[in-house]
Formats: sequence, C-alpha cells, structure tokens
Amino acid sequence: MTLEPSSPASLRFRILKRQGWKASFRLEEIFWQVLSEAAQAKNLKVADYVKDTIERLDDDGCNQSSALRVHAVEYLLGRCRALQDQGNLNGVIATALATPSPCFVLSSARQLINHNREFQEFVAAASAQISPAGVAQVLLTLDVEVPKLIDLLESKPGNVLTCGYSLRIDSRLIRGRARVALLAQNNVKVLVGYVLDSESQVRPAPAS
Repeated sequence: MTLEPSSPASLRFRILKRQGWKASFRLEEIFWQVLSEAAQAKNLKVADYVKDTIERLDDDGCNQSSALRVHAVEYLLGRCRALQDQGNLNGVIATALATPSPCFVLSSARQLINHNREFQEFVAAASAQISPAGVAQVLLTLDVEVPKLIDLLESKPGNVLTCGYSLRIDSRLIRGRARVALLAQNNVKVLVGYVLDSESQVRPAPAS
C-alpha cells in the first residue's frame, strides 16, 4: 500500500540548521507536527526546539530520531495530563459557583475569570445604590494582594480564610468581607470567594 504524502505515517526527511548547528532527521509526519506544536508553545522555531532537545540528551550515542519520537510522545502526554487537570479544576469551580451565595473566581493574575448569577445580582444591586441610571465601570479587588493571599492560603490548613474586598463602582467604593479559598491543579491556581457582607457601606473612593 502506498501512503499519501499527507498521511500522518508518511516519513519526511528534514535538514535543520541553526547557528552553526546542522542535523538531519527522518520522522513520520505526525511527529513533525507534534514537534512543531511544542516549538510554537515556547515561541521557538522547530530547528531551535529540536537543537535544544538533542543537546539535552544524556546519551550521545543514542538514536536521535528515536529520541525525538519519544520526546514528542512525552509532550503529548504532558498536554493530556494538563487538560485533564484543567478539566478537574473546572469541575470544582462549577460546583463552587452553584452555591446560592454570591461567588466569584479570581486568577493568580488578579483577573475576574468567573462568577455566579448571585454575584452578578449583588453587583447590580450595589450599583443601583450609587446610580439608578447605570454605571460605567465596576472593579473588584481584595484587601490582600493576590500573590500574598495565595501564599497565605497554601500555608494554611484547609486553604480558606476571610479577607476584605472592595467594589469600585465608578467613583465610589463598596467594602465588605469575603470567604476566600484556594483551588490549585499543577501550576494553575485560582481563588474562589464568597461574599459574606451583602449590605456594605458605600464610601467615596480615594482619588487615584
């Protein structure tokens, strides 16, 4: 049976050159595709990625083409595990958001990445206290810096604590308390917060 050139099992011979380094490899097309994806994930050209991979090999006498195949499979296994862990984390977050209390989710980069309907209704009610005609901007912050809060939660049994939060609505602030928990899977860390005070005092926001 003759394999079509586009078949994933088709062998393709490539000569790679980078900064005085030169090597040739004959790999199945599917492995070249995986190595290309792995290189793009690190913002590298395929030649640079392959060069770095080969130079990290402990055994200089090993079959380099076989080593690249193994590396490609290891990359795919790593991606599968990461996606599985992300799926597990998303499932836990979905369960947290199903609670009847106002709930929000912050990323380690301090971005609001999710919230439930109760939190949206809480923000809408708070906004109406300030401007029944509507507001232009709403910003949620915690009284403890997110990186520091993550460190505290990682060292605290149960990974839960209470801290203050602020809702900046246009030029006004609404303050209150939230119960915050840490969820982590591999290198992905998020904060899940539950609003404890639903009727907070409205205060003028400090001048920025």
